[in-house]
Amino acid sequence: ELTSAIRKKVSLIDSRDEDAIVIDSGNNSKITLTSDPAIDHQGAKGMPAQMVQIETNGPQKYLNYESQTDLVILRGGRELQLINNANGIEAEPEKGGNVNIQSKFKDVNIFTQAEAGRIFIECLNEEGDNQVIEIQTNGGDGDGINIITPGNVSISAKNIGISAEDNIDMKAGGEIRMQS
Repeated sequence: ELTSAIRKKVSLIDSRDEDAIVIDSGNNSKITLTSDPAIDHQGAKGMPAQMVQIETNGPQKYLNYESQTDLVILRGGRELQLINNANGIEAEPEKGGNVNIQSKFKDVNIFTQAEAGRIFIECLNEEGDNQVIEIQTNGGDGDGINIITPGNVSISAKNIGISAEDNIDMKAGGEIRMQS
């Protein structure tokens, strides 16, 4: 273990209970790399073996100036999860809890390559109220919002409202059936 005069520490731990390398700033920021202890295949303090954990009280920032950043899970891996359990601080609760994905110059793409792949957008809290899924464009006279599929489009709701400032155009290659 190497320790500085002001609590900074690098620990190389080879015990059966905690098999890890820990880099600790001494100010609530640390990186833990667990190994593979023989006793129970649990790393430092119950963390899984061969894991990297980064803990900070302050922000985390990853900067890449001239290339790309990839998060890749390879064969034998499981899921990629982005989970925000934060609810903001008491003084500013409106500043916590969101997950934001933005691109300043190009598209934001979400794809699946699975043979029977599906993409879900869902509000999961069954006891929540005032839940909204909103799709909106703010630009000029572009194409707006397009739904394109070689299959079917289904809409199921308690009520459906359609409002247009100008025209509503409908066209069918076959019959138009409406039932009340």
